[in-house]
Amino acid sequence: MINIHVLSAGDRNNYGDLLFPIIIKKYLESKNITISINNYGVIASDLSYFGALPTFSSNDLIANYKKDENNKIIIAGGEVIGGGWLNILRFVSGFWNKMHHNKYFRYLINRIGLLENYMLYKIGQSRPFIIDGSIFSKDQIYYNSIGAQGSKKLLTNSNVYQTYFRNIKHLSVRDKNSAKIFKDFNIQYSLVPDSALIMSDLITYELEEFVTDSCKELASKNYVFFQIGDKKGPENIVDFMNKIQTFTNKFSLEIILCPIGLALDHGDDIVLQDIKSKFPNMHYYQPKNLYETMYLLKNTKMYIGTSLHGVVTAQSFNVPFFIFPEKIGKLKIYVDTWFDNPEDKQGHFCDTSKIEKSFLSYDAEKEKK
Repeated sequence: MINIHVLSAGDRNNYGDLLFPIIIKKYLESKNITISINNYGVIASDLSYFGALPTFSSNDLIANYKKDENNKIIIAGGEVIGGGWLNILRFVSGFWNKMHHNKYFRYLINRIGLLENYMLYKIGQSRPFIIDGSIFSKDQIYYNSIGAQGSKKLLTNSNVYQTYFRNIKHLSVRDKNSAKIFKDFNIQYSLVPDSALIMSDLITYELEEFVTDSCKELASKNYVFFQIGDKKGPENIVDFMNKIQTFTNKFSLEIILCPIGLALDHGDDIVLQDIKSKFPNMHYYQPKNLYETMYLLKNTKMYIGTSLHGVVTAQSFNVPFFIFPEKIGKLKIYVDTWFDNPEDKQGHFCDTSKIEKSFLSYDAEKEKK
């Protein structure tokens, strides 16, 4: 039996992060091999009520792992390389979130490498998704379709990390910028789309079994799925939403406001509920689980927002989308990598004029190819 240890950021309520271990598990289980799968996050968590897989903690990984050929570690995806412990812990811990937002504590902790040195000693991970402790065999470590925007500084400042990535079994990245970073350091990689792209192949019955009647009723409308991250939107939200509504009114579309990121420092629900208070005619929907988010994205006439996995879900189910990536670099980079006409699918908050053209010119057969 092969023991698969899946490590990801699936311990916080953020739609894309919760998808990674589910996709890995479903894909591996579809193969005719005997496997055992353990799922890990930075902390132990149980978000099963939201459709997620429970996680063991990183501390459990070092306890459960054995250095033999039957053990494999898969880092399941996401923007995971570059972020230190404080930056990652802030999404799952109120205490560390406060430490992160205190510039003096943040500077001190990061300056002396306090958490990095302690975690390397304690659990063999100098960074949350870099498994460089001596107990782990590097040729049993696989990085699956990751984003690595923060890896350039990491690799520039440390030959140790260069050696680490040269010795792991496999590294795949999801965008051309990440690929260039590793190429410049002569580290082998493959360039593939985000792994959640295959959700439409793997996730079927869940979209019937775990989606409530109220969600299905909402999805029967002709609507645009709109999402925006807290502090990721325009300065004048009322003016911006008036422009979005002008577009939807022209095509008799309703607007469903649905949060995708609910973890600490994501806060889609905060800004979307504020929009709802200013625009009572719009629908605000709080998903009961991640499959309801997926269902609403699958059935929308267009996704408009700032979420990378809003885009990936639209891409998977062949749905038009338009993004505003001004404050989210990884979003623009991904679309620039995988679409022939990326500039037609994105714009600035001050200019929504391209949305209509993108909506009308969407070529479903071309996008499917």
